[in-house]
Amino acid sequence: MEQSNQTDILTGLSSINYFREFSQKILDDKNERRKGLVFIHFDVKNFRAFNYLHGFDESDLLLVHVANAISETFPEFCVSRCFNDRFILIAHNSNIERRIKIVSDIVATFKHSKEIEMKAGIYVVPYQAEINSAQAQDCAEIACESVKSSDKKHFAYYNNELGKHEKLRKHIIESIENIDTNDYIKVYYQPIVRVFNRKICAYEALARWEDPEFGFLSPADFIGVLEEARLIHKLDVLILQKVCEQMKISIDSGFPI
Repeated sequence: MEQSNQTDILTGLSSINYFREFSQKILDDKNERRKGLVFIHFDVKNFRAFNYLHGFDESDLLLVHVANAISETFPEFCVSRCFNDRFILIAHNSNIERRIKIVSDIVATFKHSKEIEMKAGIYVVPYQAEINSAQAQDCAEIACESVKSSDKKHFAYYNNELGKHEKLRKHIIESIENIDTNDYIKVYYQPIVRVFNRKICAYEALARWEDPEFGFLSPADFIGVLEEARLIHKLDVLILQKVCEQMKISIDSGFPI
């Protein structure tokens, strides 16, 4: 095995390229599919803060500890460190939840472990459905992301609802970056009324999203996504621009603003 191409230098786990090739061979093996297969995506929550507090050397030791915990608990096939503090594996669909708990318990033996938390996303490979390794990895990651901000849930299974949510999330992020699709976002004006004279004194500009593919989206659908992606300022600027354009039209037409 060539160290540079097939293994991760820090942890000794498989490289992500090797994992993709290997896991695809497992998926193509009908006998293995009959036994039941899962992809599991692990994420070390709060790793960035841990790295900041304890330094690179201690963080590297933590990653090696996590890698050993995962590979010892899921020894049947292949485990890879897919990105920094994230790990992916393919395994038989046997005692999955119990084994995820074992990984968490082993990781908890590391010093300063109270500052981190293991999250996991599980994708159960359908026996007869056509799916490749890249798709299976994405599904496991989507499931993991769904519990990343939860204080109570440590793992989740991928389902179609999560898939739809992820598709919408990506669509929102891509659309806010694309000026050609900014017409999806409309400004709705809500009147503000003075209590003592019951007259309108101002209007509040509210963002609403009318999407040709996903229909009418409420702020609950897109505000959180944009905040998490650190793109909310683009919505602020867009609404401000649309309001100013409307005010200019009113001024030019001789109407009050």
